[in-house]
Amino acid sequence: MSHLPRVGTSLTPNYEVITRLAPTLIIGEAGASARKRELEALGPTLLLPWLTLEEIVLSLRELGQRTDTAPKADALAARLHARLGVAPPPNGPRVLLVIGYAPGKLEEIWFIRENSLHGAALHAAGARNAVPQAVTGLPRLSLERLFAVDPDAIFILTQSGPAAGDYLGPWKALGPLRAVREGHIAVIEAPEAYVHGPRILALVDRLAAQVTALGKAP
Repeated sequence: MSHLPRVGTSLTPNYEVITRLAPTLIIGEAGASARKRELEALGPTLLLPWLTLEEIVLSLRELGQRTDTAPKADALAARLHARLGVAPPPNGPRVLLVIGYAPGKLEEIWFIRENSLHGAALHAAGARNAVPQAVTGLPRLSLERLFAVDPDAIFILTQSGPAAGDYLGPWKALGPLRAVREGHIAVIEAPEAYVHGPRILALVDRLAAQVTALGKAP
């Protein structure tokens, strides 16, 4: 797909490029900040909800109908639902899954919310979310809230780049946290964690390996 023109996102669309392409259908992700009115001025627009597993399954099916690829879309939706549509294990470890954007800084801790595709991946991997409440706003934790949550384990998701130690250092300084005391903190290099598509299934395998390792830790 690298040969396709890049037109931005539903939040930051490149209007000039979109206009030049003269689309017969514009597809994007629905959200409070989506530029729906501006996009509709350029062509028929379909903005689909794309956060929770349920939303993504339904949106995939809708996308298949709109693009004459219903059989493939339905098969993919069924595959995602079968693998990810599971309840959190009642006795699974309480894992705080965080996004490692900036190594060496803990002023803002961005975590994976329960009510998201990635939250479903955590359940499928055999863990519970340390923040089990549904979050509608920005999924951020203060240090004070982090100590109140006190997770059994912390998994830091990264794309690539800085060494694991660059991410782990600031966390290991938080000695009172149970996850730090017990050595249950890990960096997971997982580019697939930064997308909301079928590659999320690869993340399940990476998370499951870390959850299994928790049981073997001293």
